[in-house]
Amino acid sequence: MALEALAWLESAELSPQERYAGAVDALRAYLGGRYEFDGLESTTAELMVELTSREVDGVATTEIHAILDDADLVKFAKLIPSADEAMALVHRVREIVLATWVEVLEPEPELEALSPTEALDSEPLDETPMRAPAQSEEPTRFSPEASAASATPPALPTPTEVEATEALRGEDS
Repeated sequence: MALEALAWLESAELSPQERYAGAVDALRAYLGGRYEFDGLESTTAELMVELTSREVDGVATTEIHAILDDADLVKFAKLIPSADEAMALVHRVREIVLATWVEVLEPEPELEALSPTEALDSEPLDETPMRAPAQSEEPTRFSPEASAASATPPALPTPTEVEATEALRGEDS
């Protein structure tokens, strides 16, 4: 999201003040999302307290503080940044985002336990008898590469109606 906002800020027809303010907002929103606090609603002092209480790798928090202090001057003291200063800030914010970016891995779906009723309604077991490999067949070998490539575990067999009923009877005892 931050990188998209910065790309838009680079190409949009904006005044230097609008581009500068947009870059600062993108930085605040990104830092808040990345480090789990409300960066847009925090004052510069509050934002810096949040950052100093966390591990910020890839960029010095003093640099972020300097950017935010300059942004406060633009916002409150009505300093007007040049077009070059505004564009330089967009580029610097992009560097900060990229330096602190952490790839978030999607959690793998959890296997859900079936209730006995759901188990009875599910597909029946494959009742093909298992056999040992013939002497000429190559036994199956574990391959970490193949295992890592298939991140989804194989489906567990579900009990047949008879097996589920017998299991329930056994639990009642």
